[in-house]
Amino acid sequence: MFDFLCEDCGKGTIRSRTIQNFATKIRGNPFVVPAAVVGVCDNCGAQVFDPVEVRRWEDLFTAGLERKGDLLTSKQIRSVREDLGLSIADFAKLVGATRQSVYNWEREDRKAPQIRLVDLLIRLICESRASGKVDILVFLQEQAKAVGGSVTIKPASSLSTEWPDRTFELAPANRFDQLYQTGEPPTALPALRC
Repeated sequence: MFDFLCEDCGKGTIRSRTIQNFATKIRGNPFVVPAAVVGVCDNCGAQVFDPVEVRRWEDLFTAGLERKGDLLTSKQIRSVREDLGLSIADFAKLVGATRQSVYNWEREDRKAPQIRLVDLLIRLICESRASGKVDILVFLQEQAKAVGGSVTIKPASSLSTEWPDRTFELAPANRFDQLYQTGEPPTALPALRC
C-alpha cells in the first residue's frame, strides 16, 4: 500500500509507520488506536490511511463499545423486538431498516453490529417503553456522554430553522410505485416545525 510518491509535496515517499496511541475519530467519536499503521511522507509528514487499516480501527472501536455495554448485543436487540411483539419484518419497518439488517443484528455470530444511529434508536424505543415520555435531546446528550462526547444544544427559542413547506408521508408499499414513478408523494403532511 505504501512506498509511493507523496501527492502533497511531490518530493517525499510515503512509508509505512506504526504509531502508538494514535488519536483519531471513528464515526465522529474520539478514539485512540493502540498501534496504528499509517503511511507517512518522509519529507513533509503528510499522512495516508489504508482503507483496510481504517476498517480495523472501526472494528476495534466497535469491540470497545460492545465490551463497555455502549452498544446493544444481538440478544438485547432480539429481546426488544420480541417485547414489542413484532416480527423481524415489522421491527425493520419501525426502525427504518431492512429485514436482512435486523436479522443480521440479531445473529449471535454477526460479522458487524448495528451502527450507532440504529443503536440509539433502539435504546430510545426501550426508554420510551419503560418510562413513557422521553426528552429526546436529553436522552441523546446522555448517550453521547457515555461514549466520550459532549454536546451543548441551544435553547429552543434561539432556533430559527425554517422547514420546507411539505413533508412526505411514509408511503405504504403498494403506493411506492407512485412515488418512484412521479417523484411526488401520494399525500403531503403539514410542514414539520421545530
